[in-house]
Amino acid sequence: MRKLKLVVIAVVAMLFLGINNVNAQEKSSEIVIIRVLETSASRTQPCITTTDSEGKVTKIELEKGWKDESVNNQILIQNELKKWKSNGYKITHLSTSGGTSGDIPIFLTTIILEK
Repeated sequence: MRKLKLVVIAVVAMLFLGINNVNAQEKSSEIVIIRVLETSASRTQPCITTTDSEGKVTKIELEKGWKDESVNNQILIQNELKKWKSNGYKITHLSTSGGTSGDIPIFLTTIILEK
């Protein structure tokens, strides 16, 4: 789990440092970060956490499992993205990392939207 956290920190750092367009860095923009944690581990609750441009964090719990639950979770993720896109935000970065906790897979997706 510690390795997974280090990987996530490294990926997020690369996203913020790897912006190619210098003008985009100088321009003040509103940023929303959406993180999706998917797992079936009993001690970890899969969820969507969203941090808006004002620092407000919201959390939506997802269902555990990889069958019908996966489809329900995809709808929740899609609805969260639709909400921000309808407010004028566009997806600018996306990264996915994965690992295991014992034999249980854990996936973390980070989506950055800007306006």
